Amino acid sequence: MDKPKRPKRERTKPAAPLPPARVFDPHASYEIGERVDAGERGIGKVSAIEPTYIAVKFRTSGELRWQRVPPDAIAYDMKRRFAIGEAVKHPTFGAGIVRAASHDRVEIEFWSEGQKTLVHAKA
Repeated sequence: MDKPKRPKRERTKPAAPLPPARVFDPHASYEIGERVDAGERGIGKVSAIEPTYIAVKFRTSGELRWQRVPPDAIAYDMKRRFAIGEAVKHPTFGAGIVRAASHDRVEIEFWSEGQKTLVHAKA
């Protein structure tokens, strides 16, 4: 009994080699889609760049985020008045962006803690 012959597969060109991955540094500048080498986590692609974090997507462990402190971030001080859009560096919550401000309260969105309401402009 003869086995049916398999159809021949067409030969495809080998894929172009991928560009080398840069060693990952959360404080460096990147572009979305850029390949990065995060050491033991492996090689991933930059999936999001925000003022307070950078996200990298990996095949095995999904998307991971690293905190970025903007260079113009202002140290949090309850006596200081903050404006919407300013970057803030809080000693407990890390880096955040001011999303709303009233006469004595400010809402800051932190990269890992979410949105927090804090006191500001306290005499």
